[in-house]
Amino acid sequence: MSTSDVAAANKAVVEAFFNTADANLEDFMTRLTKTVDPDFVVHQAAGLPWGGDHKGPDGFVHVQELIRGELLDLGVADLEIWADGDVVISKFRLLGTSKTTGKKYDVPQVEIWRFRDGKPVSLTPFYYDTHEVRNLVGQA
Repeated sequence: MSTSDVAAANKAVVEAFFNTADANLEDFMTRLTKTVDPDFVVHQAAGLPWGGDHKGPDGFVHVQELIRGELLDLGVADLEIWADGDVVISKFRLLGTSKTTGKKYDVPQVEIWRFRDGKPVSLTPFYYDTHEVRNLVGQA
């Protein structure tokens, strides 16, 4: 496959992830674990309630459960996705409502996805303001 074909295929994987993110949790997690590489790792900022490195498909499921445990009505707005070879970048606003404080959650975020052989091997999200995220969920 050419580099542009690889990029398009990898971009499609990330698009599918976002398209199924609003499915029921069980269906979403099943798809997620089948999609990522066994060595997959999510690198979340340490200062977040769900911070740290979450390894393997089970780690990805765990961090999603932590996030969904903090936020109701989780959604995405203004999604843009770019790909170049084995790197995909997504930019969006993460939306929701804090279960703890009831505050509306609307935080800009960028994610860097890295792929190997057509499967994500890492995901590194960058939140615009991690302190505000902690405020929103009542942990500042």
